Amino acid sequence: MKWGAKISLLIILLIVVISAYWVGYWNGRFGDWLDAAEPPKPTITVDGKKVGLVRGSYSWRERPSLLPFWDSGKAVIADSIGPIEYFRLHPDQSVSVKAGAMIEAEPPEGIVQFDLMNETQEGKVDPYRVPAEKGKTIYSLDMKWPAQGRASYYFMLEVK
Repeated sequence: MKWGAKISLLIILLIVVISAYWVGYWNGRFGDWLDAAEPPKPTITVDGKKVGLVRGSYSWRERPSLLPFWDSGKAVIADSIGPIEYFRLHPDQSVSVKAGAMIEAEPPEGIVQFDLMNETQEGKVDPYRVPAEKGKTIYSLDMKWPAQGRASYYFMLEVK
């Protein structure tokens, strides 16, 4: 084999090894990232009824592309008013439910933190149970992903 062919073969082999290393490094570093432009929503149901959610403040970073010099991933920080203020401005966005019903939450994939909070009632209340008293109750969800960011969502339930 001539020297020119040996050098060409060596260069091709070197390119293959570096490419394999880069793809393995990339998947190891960003393999658990979600391919989403925005934080995914959880699913909330009460008595079989799906509850609509309002997205609050969030910070999110898209998964970068394989070529870092081409696209390093977009990052967004969005601020919004809190749940109490939001539903004060939009009082008609409540969902009617039975008193004492259980709130079922299905978090999106990849999260490391999922907190459901009753924003209306103070003290030690079970945030996964609808209050027995008539009235509107505001809830907030706070979720965190290990590297991509965090998001909050709100919803309001009404016992009639």
